[in-house]
Amino acid sequence: MKNSFNIILAILLFLFCVESIFAQEQKTNSLEIQSVDDKIYSKDEVDTQAIIKKFKIHPKLMKECIDGGSIKLKIVLHKNGQVTDVSVIEENGCGKIQEKFFSSIRKLKFIPAIKNGIPVSQFVIRTVKFNVMGAI
Repeated sequence: MKNSFNIILAILLFLFCVESIFAQEQKTNSLEIQSVDDKIYSKDEVDTQAIIKKFKIHPKLMKECIDGGSIKLKIVLHKNGQVTDVSVIEENGCGKIQEKFFSSIRKLKFIPAIKNGIPVSQFVIRTVKFNVMGAI
């Protein structure tokens, strides 16, 4: 009787150890997924790049940039379908319209980039050229 009690106790202890190891592995894996998930990828790091559905600048905004010029932007397209950051890399003219322009960029509609079958965040570099007729 005492021998069978020790065997049952040993089995329970073994099962507890296995469950603890398994739980620790799951926690580590979820942390790895989360850290990869929060990364902002470049176009070369994703399987399918983000697809911008509509890149339209309001005509009234164009009228404010009569002289022409260009602006090179870094745009972060978040995996949830929102633009989370817009920053200027280079600007030639039309500096006065930046804030209004940024608000229109933040309204971009796009399909997020895909990596390993999962939507991920991606940054894109876009240059918008202004002329008297509008944006090119």
